[in-house]
Amino acid sequence: MKLTVKVNVNSGNPGVTLTAPGEYEVAVGEPPADGRANRAMLRALARFLDVPPSRLRIVSGHSFRTKVVEIS
Repeated sequence: MKLTVKVNVNSGNPGVTLTAPGEYEVAVGEPPADGRANRAMLRALARFLDVPPSRLRIVSGHSFRTKVVEIS
């Protein structure tokens, strides 16, 4: 299953919002340096979806705000 995720970094109000079926907006407090924001986004999304973070993988958009995440 693939999800479209829009990431907001350096947010003072972290959280996950379902914007449409299969589309999420994730706000994280981490900066977009050294992959920290991507890791924080995967942890937050995993918590929201109630799946282990190891089941989530970014398949495209590693360095962009909009990403495609696959759940295995």
